[in-house]
Amino acid sequence: MDAGYSNVKALDGGIGDWIAAGFPVQGNNSFLPEVNRISVSDLKAKLDKGSNIIIIDSEFATYYEETHIVGAISMPFDTMTAPYTILNGYEEIITYCN
Repeated sequence: MDAGYSNVKALDGGIGDWIAAGFPVQGNNSFLPEVNRISVSDLKAKLDKGSNIIIIDSEFATYYEETHIVGAISMPFDTMTAPYTILNGYEEIITYCN
């Protein structure tokens, strides 16, 4: 989404990769938990294999409605405050945001 601008870019890896590279940040970065990562190609291979995974789009619902990975469910980050039984039974839970 370019919000009407042609010069908009997304930071690959987000602030997590920025911090991991040792670049400066302001404030407390302890809110960034260490999480396992999966590459796009590995995720696609798991989907093609029929693995028992669930994919969560954690961006705001309006962005989910615009574009999301086929089969992903919408669970905006700001609503993730309680355990969800929908996540039980999956071998892996994959999250992403736009």
